Amino acid sequence: MCAKSRPVLNLVLLSKDGITSNQGTSSNSSSSNKPPMSKIRQKRVAEQIRTILSELVLRGLRDPRLRDLTITEVTIDRELQYAEVYVNALGDDSREDEVMGALQKAGGYLRRKLARSLALRTVPHLVFRWDPTMAHAEHISQLLDTLDIPKDSEEE
Repeated sequence: MCAKSRPVLNLVLLSKDGITSNQGTSSNSSSSNKPPMSKIRQKRVAEQIRTILSELVLRGLRDPRLRDLTITEVTIDRELQYAEVYVNALGDDSREDEVMGALQKAGGYLRRKLARSLALRTVPHLVFRWDPTMAHAEHISQLLDTLDIPKDSEEE
């Protein structure tokens, strides 16, 4: 019985690489470049959440700690249950603690507003994360500015 199940396991493992038979033909050559439907939906829902939250932070929240807040990215899990919201305060890393505290306090309000705007059965739980990308970009820019690169004599 194990000998019969082994080829099935091999076919299953090979099908993950796009091979469905022993001849090595592709399983779905026309759609092999397309991501699975769940990935498309994840990206679409994440972009909707980012847009709605950006609008809410810009116009719907009165908390002064959330001024000049940028929502840089939203990632969502496959089941659409948890959304990680990456935020930055326009390059002001000193405000990280106060911004994160204000977002934790406003999380329920933001989730309720999302529920009214999204056509989902359940609204994802929002998990806020500080996005250090701006600080990294500024650091790299400073490093590049300090480089002393001599001009080539051929370019002159």
